[in-house]
Amino acid sequence: MTIAKTVEDLLAILEARDGDKPEFKQAVEEVIDGLKPVFEKNPAYIQAF
Repeated sequence: MTIAKTVEDLLAILEARDGDKPEFKQAVEEVIDGLKPVFEKNPAYIQAF
C-alpha cells in the first residue's frame, strides 16, 4: 500500500468518524500533510496512525 493511499484511507476514516468537527478535521489533515515526507522516508511511522 502506498503512502498516498494510506493517508487517503486515514482521512476517509476521519471524515466518517469526525465529519461534524471541522476544526479537528482540519488540524489532523494539516498534521498528516506535514508528516508525509517522514512517512515516505520511514513508512513504519504510519502505523502509529
